[in-house]
Amino acid sequence: MLCSLCSFNNTPDASACERCGKKFLDKIPKTTQSSEETSLAGPIKTGEIHIEEKNKKKEPLILVVEDNSIVRLMVQTILSVEGYRIIEATDGRSGINKALQEKPDLILMDILLPSLNGIDAISILKRDPKTHNIPVIAISCLDTKKDVMSAIEAGCNDYVKKPFTPELLIQKIQKFLPRNR
Repeated sequence: MLCSLCSFNNTPDASACERCGKKFLDKIPKTTQSSEETSLAGPIKTGEIHIEEKNKKKEPLILVVEDNSIVRLMVQTILSVEGYRIIEATDGRSGINKALQEKPDLILMDILLPSLNGIDAISILKRDPKTHNIPVIAISCLDTKKDVMSAIEAGCNDYVKKPFTPELLIQKIQKFLPRNR
């Protein structure tokens, strides 16, 4: 069974992806009940599903601003496995627009971006009262002291150098979005 999240080809009887852990909805066992059982159990099941959906929507929303599709997919996979909700932008201008529209809980911002670089985008977001409190973590292959200082001066809360491990990225995110898991 092919995972729609990470494209891993799992064994046919897998109930969840062996790589990323995504559960396969068509593998959830279906129960058969008489009409009496359905009328008694129906509202309880519906309530449980409704609560699950509500809780899922409360997961932190992270805006990923990254022009490289491979890096963007990797970050999306890491964050999805951890249960975060994700929105994406591929350049600085669309990143600013998405941040203003969606009000994410955290922003992961590449520095080398088309149309408007990450440093300028961060400066604009940090000057805007609607977005100035959103934590921003810069993600970049640039790693000189000057590069890091430029990002911090623009308003970044932290900096991650590419390439990075999933553990490092999650550790940095959890500094700003602590979770009870």
